[in-house]
Amino acid sequence: MHGLRMDECDYWENVKRNRNTFFQQYVDRFVLEMAMEEPNADKQKKILDLRLSETEWDRVRDFLSLLKIAETAQQAFSSETEPTLYNGLPALERLHKSWSSRADRPKYATFKPALEAAYEKIATYYSKTDMVDAYTMSMILDPSSKTNHFQKHWGQDLELEVRRDAERVTSLSFGGWICTETQCPPPLTTSASNSRLDDVLSDDEDDSTTTSTQPAATVDKPWLPEFNAYMDGSDVRPEGQSMVAWWVLHANRLPVWASLARDYLAIMASS
Repeated sequence: MHGLRMDECDYWENVKRNRNTFFQQYVDRFVLEMAMEEPNADKQKKILDLRLSETEWDRVRDFLSLLKIAETAQQAFSSETEPTLYNGLPALERLHKSWSSRADRPKYATFKPALEAAYEKIATYYSKTDMVDAYTMSMILDPSSKTNHFQKHWGQDLELEVRRDAERVTSLSFGGWICTETQCPPPLTTSASNSRLDDVLSDDEDDSTTTSTQPAATVDKPWLPEFNAYMDGSDVRPEGQSMVAWWVLHANRLPVWASLARDYLAIMASS
């Protein structure tokens, strides 16, 4: 099966290279045909000068590779049938890391001002995700990952903060739990989002990690056993099964979490 995936990757890589070659040939042919239709020799030469050199074509290919990064991020938000909001933070982190790392490479020196403006804009959008808990909650609601991404890419302190915020959301969902400043921590701060964006690790690392520290249960929090049972459980979402289908099957076992799933998984991600 692994070999089949590699063959498919090689196939599509070859298609991509051939497409770029054909694109270059057609553009050169288009310019040549325009020149041939021009009777004036001076104007004909000016038209022929529009043909790109090989160095300029390399620059076009570099530019397309940068646009491909954005397209990949955009595709993470695109689905007509499945929730996609849980992809929001990881997609923004990967996009920011990819563009910011390329900005300092000599290969992309021509695009450095544009890349800097682009990843600064991404950072601005990213900081605004702290204003709502939907992004982190939708990620926790994926039973195959839960807080793995936060633990691996944000660090233990911020991962624990996410968990505490999830407790706050769960308590409110359970039945109007009245929060005080000591009982329910506030949502993540903007400064926290900026620091975690700086600490995001490489894209190819595995997100499978150990479980996090479990807050102590109290009799004042009847929802906490279910909260911990899900957060610290070894749930697995089978390959090909949607999150919606998984929560339908487990709604009786995890009714409070299933209620949260109905609320958060229905939120559309904006691309």
